[in-house]
Amino acid sequence: MDYIKKVPIIDYVKEAQQDVSYFTTKDFKKICNAIKKDLLDFQKGTIQSERQLKSEMLYFSLYVMALTGLRPTEFALSKWSEYDKKKQQLVVPSFSRNKSTKRTIKISNRCAKFLNSDSFKYSKLYICPFRKKNISHVRATLRMTQALTALVKRHNLKLSTERVCIRMLRSSFTTWAISENMNKNLIATYLGHSSEDQLKKYVNKQAVLDSSENV
Repeated sequence: MDYIKKVPIIDYVKEAQQDVSYFTTKDFKKICNAIKKDLLDFQKGTIQSERQLKSEMLYFSLYVMALTGLRPTEFALSKWSEYDKKKQQLVVPSFSRNKSTKRTIKISNRCAKFLNSDSFKYSKLYICPFRKKNISHVRATLRMTQALTALVKRHNLKLSTERVCIRMLRSSFTTWAISENMNKNLIATYLGHSSEDQLKKYVNKQAVLDSSENV
């Protein structure tokens, strides 16, 4: 992750919940490798084209959410018209009636490679490939989770967590970012929070403490 400013691991992490579910970087790599295997099998003609499309859509969705910390609902509501390719900025839509909750986040170079690629534009309107005109953001979020759980089950992936949900990418982003010493105020901006104290509910305490011991 290419972050702007780094600070030491902060003490407030010790007060965070320890049982927050998240994907380790190894878990994430296993999931992405499973998707790549599906795509390779398609090239060999061993799986149906429908699964190939769903795998590609899931691959794109996982990376964008893991690199931005967006809520699944926010991702499902995001539009291409709100993404500035030149500035690498995304205006994150409000998922509530309070329009003031809109925020603008900086897109990392790694994430921009996905957003700037025409091969991942499944819709002219929505960034989320699972969102269609006749599919609500709620159904799109559900379909992402279903695609992810089906992938894990199909490949019998051994992950560090028993729980598998698309919402875990938000806690994964936070845990990874804090473990890599990303500026806590910047993390809060990405997550849409006004206070860094709110990060506690999204970070896996033990994972951060373990990473600080390895520095």
